[in-house]
Amino acid sequence: MKHALIFLFCLVIIVPNVKAQAPNAKWVSVFATAEQNVYLDTSNVKQTESQITSLCLTIYKEPVLVGSINKNAKSIKSQIFFNKTEKKYTVIGTLFYDGNWKIIGETSLPGLSVGNPTLAVPIDSNEIMKAVYDKSVEIITKKNNESAASEVSKNTVKGKTASTKSEKTQAATKDTSKTIDKRESLTEKFIDKKLSEETEAAPMSKQKESKPSTKTTAEANSDYSLSEEKNLHGTIFTDGTQYCFQVSSWKIKSKAESEVERLKKLGHNAFITEVYISNRGGTWYRVRIGYFNSLEETESYLKRMR
Repeated sequence: MKHALIFLFCLVIIVPNVKAQAPNAKWVSVFATAEQNVYLDTSNVKQTESQITSLCLTIYKEPVLVGSINKNAKSIKSQIFFNKTEKKYTVIGTLFYDGNWKIIGETSLPGLSVGNPTLAVPIDSNEIMKAVYDKSVEIITKKNNESAASEVSKNTVKGKTASTKSEKTQAATKDTSKTIDKRESLTEKFIDKKLSEETEAAPMSKQKESKPSTKTTAEANSDYSLSEEKNLHGTIFTDGTQYCFQVSSWKIKSKAESEVERLKKLGHNAFITEVYISNRGGTWYRVRIGYFNSLEETESYLKRMR
């Protein structure tokens, strides 16, 4: 009886406190008030030239009513796009969760890409965004310094063992310092790619078991009509007969091919479709999974991936 009472005490007192903390070690607190805590995912801060993308999570002490979905949300996960030069930001997409970390709604800005003029909100106008931005810059600066130190260390070792190549080593070091700030190119990645990662991700074994019970990609491609295709909602597309959903979109074909290989290794029937968009720089390579025989089957498979 005594042990049972101790267990109940821990359940009531300790568990709520744990829930109030960041989901795991990669999240750091950047802003806190009596009503909410805001965290930044340190593993998902990316920079390309003057563009920065960050993933933040807001956990409320009590659920709040979200007008866009007309539901009470306990936490909100958002992908933020910052422009360092213009000192502006925009929210690419948002997922809303209930108290059990179940997704209850989402919003997104599909089609956003580098140089898109929709960035219109000054960073300094929002104290939460200012905190997220400052911490993101701090993380990027630290990574750049560590990369520079690592390159210098490697070149120093090479210089000691091969003094005759010292001039070439110094030139290589200069070239390396110019490229430190370059990161993986930003794309119009759908929010489903990064934002829909659950705080407690499903075991890899379960992901491997998820395979479309439909035709193979090669067979389906011969039947699927891109000319008749339309976007039903979110990332789901259909030609009126078959269905598929989009995972991400890349300007560089090799990047898309790498993503397809990664998904195939997880057991998903992934493939690439090409689309030419004149006002967005030409050809884009879209990574998709399919094909399915109904909308219900597509939505069910998409939920299992999350």
